[in-house]
Amino acid sequence: MSTEMIQASTLLSQQHGRLFSAAAKFAFGILVLVPLVLLELLAYGLLFFILTLAISVLAWWQPQPAASGEKVKMMKVAAPRSLSGRLRAARAAGDSRRMAAVLREALTPDLCGILHEDADAAEAEELTEEVCKTLQTISCSSTSLQAVKAMHASFGQSCLYLSGGGMLGMYHIGTVRQLLDDGLLPDHLCGTSVGSIVGAFVATRTDQELREELNTLEEWYRQMGPEEGPFPVPYWEVVVRVLWRGYIYDYMNQYRNQASFVSMGLTFAEAFERTGRTFTITCTPTCGGPLLLLNRHTAPNVLIASAVCASSSMPMLVQAVRLLEKAPDGTARPWPGVTALVRDGTMMADSPCHELAAMLNTRWSIVSQVNPHVVPLSMPFLLANRLRRCCSSAWARVGDAEPSLRRCIWTTLRMFQSWTGLPRQGGWIYNLLFQDYFGDVNIVHDEMRFMDYVRVIKNEISMDDFQKKAFLGAETSIRPLQRHKLRAKVEAALRAAHAASAAAPVTSSPRRQRRALGRRTRM
Repeated sequence: MSTEMIQASTLLSQQHGRLFSAAAKFAFGILVLVPLVLLELLAYGLLFFILTLAISVLAWWQPQPAASGEKVKMMKVAAPRSLSGRLRAARAAGDSRRMAAVLREALTPDLCGILHEDADAAEAEELTEEVCKTLQTISCSSTSLQAVKAMHASFGQSCLYLSGGGMLGMYHIGTVRQLLDDGLLPDHLCGTSVGSIVGAFVATRTDQELREELNTLEEWYRQMGPEEGPFPVPYWEVVVRVLWRGYIYDYMNQYRNQASFVSMGLTFAEAFERTGRTFTITCTPTCGGPLLLLNRHTAPNVLIASAVCASSSMPMLVQAVRLLEKAPDGTARPWPGVTALVRDGTMMADSPCHELAAMLNTRWSIVSQVNPHVVPLSMPFLLANRLRRCCSSAWARVGDAEPSLRRCIWTTLRMFQSWTGLPRQGGWIYNLLFQDYFGDVNIVHDEMRFMDYVRVIKNEISMDDFQKKAFLGAETSIRPLQRHKLRAKVEAALRAAHAASAAAPVTSSPRRQRRALGRRTRM
């Protein structure tokens, strides 16, 4: 009996020790780390002010442009051993094996880093031209089919990611219109929350239909305006509904809107057959399961309207929903793939670049970002990159302080999560704070105004204001898409080379013919 009492007292003391340790960690996290985070955020805000001031001063004080003779002297000549020079030399020698070897080296998803913003623009254009010319040359060879296939697989495809963000997502329309006008709209699309609404609209319409509807925006404004918009409730009623029901808007009202206008009542497979675009929607199961990536491969018969409603069901905004699929007779029925209710995909992955790269080989990501908790905090990052690109080394050191301070804030937040017992990896709080919101090409819509944030869950107020959002969204997209134009040019050259190689007559080499003849003789 005494032994059992000793064991019980020991266990009780251990539990008290664990509780004391957890309480001490929680107190440390609240009393020490919270002021530290606030101090770091204050320093980050001060750095943002300094960067803004520096950019403004440099924009006001423009140095005199160099003379034409000086520009010629400053032009870079490709070194003989550079990729451009090696491609040029291999093409001049007519050596197909050498051309294929150098092309395999050059055709990484970012063209050996030359497509990044901090790379030299002239070198990027030169390498792109040399790659396209070499692909055209090598495609004439009848033995290049397998090599071109391997290059196409390693280079991957492009994907447009449209983030969540409530009515701020109307800026996505400008990005889509700019991509369409430039002929750069990818065949792969991914949307989350409001991004899934815009993405479904794009995925279910041909290029000609998109041009007709995006030029006028009349139907868009009718669906998002004061008459038939998705957010007709005034703010005072919003509070009442949240307290009374736990959410604001009914699922069926949202579903009717998405089924009639946005998705045209199509499934993922039907949308691909109609337009040739592969569309992916992200959703999060309420039971805490893994991220759902719904597309023509994983959920071909699921109705896009149902997936859009699921991806847009933000907690306290729209109730969680059950995914629906189209039965063989055309009626809607519950999808057996996931029996749980699903909600907003932003909770786990706003832009699942790595997941789709593994699933669909989309190795180049274009992210249009409008999230209200991401864009404001990205401003110092964007200004620091701009300062490093256009300034001397002395000014660039000011920009170099931004990533160091950002890493300090990140480390402190992770310490706060660990010491206060917040949900670890897999919880929606963790994913919302620590997920990666960016890709290879980032269109951060910093042109959004203060009133846009205030009206993030309110309908559009006027046609002029709605058209202005689309115009500003397109204007902001021009600069980030410059490097994507080069990659799109290489993608087109790869497709043309693959088609030419496949159409060329296949001839086997004499050595292989002799080996085959010898095998037949021995038999």
